Amino acid sequence: HSRTKQIVRVLASNSSWISVIKSINQSSPLTASEFKSIPIIDISGLLVKCNDPNMIKDEGVWEVVKQLDKACKEAGFFYVKGHGIPDSLVKEVRDATQIFSSSI
Repeated sequence: HSRTKQIVRVLASNSSWISVIKSINQSSPLTASEFKSIPIIDISGLLVKCNDPNMIKDEGVWEVVKQLDKACKEAGFFYVKGHGIPDSLVKEVRDATQIFSSSI
């Protein structure tokens, strides 16, 4: 969680991202009929670079940002891998979700 906040802080503090966002927004979005599957995005490249003030210059980071943008525009949601959350915690959350859902 703190790594995510750190990534957001670095991105927000770097004025170069403004031009990145503008160039992404100028691309034409696909229509809903072109959405065929839920995108799976590996964000490990962002986590590795989260302490790097020059992460904007990294091609891997740029690629992840483009994938996130595309997934949000085309599908509205996506799967994330490479997040660093332990499998035990993921299982615990799934179990809690199932218990909650079955009690409704």
